[in-house]
Amino acid sequence: MSNQIKLVAGHSIAKEEILLVVKPTSESARQLLRLYSQKKKCLDLTRGRSVNSLMLTDEDQLILLPLRARTLVDRLLGAGEVA
Repeated sequence: MSNQIKLVAGHSIAKEEILLVVKPTSESARQLLRLYSQKKKCLDLTRGRSVNSLMLTDEDQLILLPLRARTLVDRLLGAGEVA
């Protein structure tokens, strides 16, 4: 079983590196986004699409993704694994 999950075309991440996956709609998620934007620790993988989830990694980076948080959780639990 692979320990990588696909994020968007050309990008995947090891499951062990993921600390948090949240929807960007809560006030605490927006504060997290502001904080990491100020620290220049955001990685935008949306390619111009809407931000539907935020992912915090163990390398102290916040990844902005067009995928829904539920989709990412499903992939973490086993579906959509990268070979």
